[in-house]
Amino acid sequence: MRRVDLATGSNSFQHCPESLKLQHRTPEILLSSASGRTLNHMGKSDTRLKVRFAVSVARGVRFVVAPLYTALFGRLEEALYWRNRKRFILEIESAFSKVMARHGGSIVPGEGEEMPRAFDYAVVTVAFVDLRVRLIRGREELVAQLATVHNPHDWEEMSRLWRREALNECGAPPTVYDHLDEVAERLERCWDRLVPALASTDH
Repeated sequence: MRRVDLATGSNSFQHCPESLKLQHRTPEILLSSASGRTLNHMGKSDTRLKVRFAVSVARGVRFVVAPLYTALFGRLEEALYWRNRKRFILEIESAFSKVMARHGGSIVPGEGEEMPRAFDYAVVTVAFVDLRVRLIRGREELVAQLATVHNPHDWEEMSRLWRREALNECGAPPTVYDHLDEVAERLERCWDRLVPALASTDH
């Protein structure tokens, strides 16, 4: 039983040692701690469930949307690719008309169609009697590669080939910002030196 000081009217519990006060409050503290851990565990479980649900929804949406995208836009992308490739071939035939007529060049049908069709890229190969030229255009850049008929798929970029000593008098190396007519002009200017320069790199 708690004693009450008649003189002061105060509860003697207030004057108890601090250790006894802690012992008296221990059940409340334990209950509060246990409740906190329970709520924390429930919060984590709820977060995990939300994450799993979001992942499941994302997978479901992907499963549904991917076929729809392919059906709706796949044909459109295919049509755009072929239109871009056809336009590229016409531009090559126009810019390379003199070189092709002088050295017996022609577009290789179908070659380059197996290349990735990302963005607006198109790849076209022009075959000459003793030289092959592959032109790659996309994202406003143009890359020209050369190969000999003996190693038709051992391509070397013109920008690297132009740095060889054999082509020192052929002007500055081509860049990806050159136009088709500029590439054709460079080829014509150094035509007689191209095959020997390429042959020296053949394996």
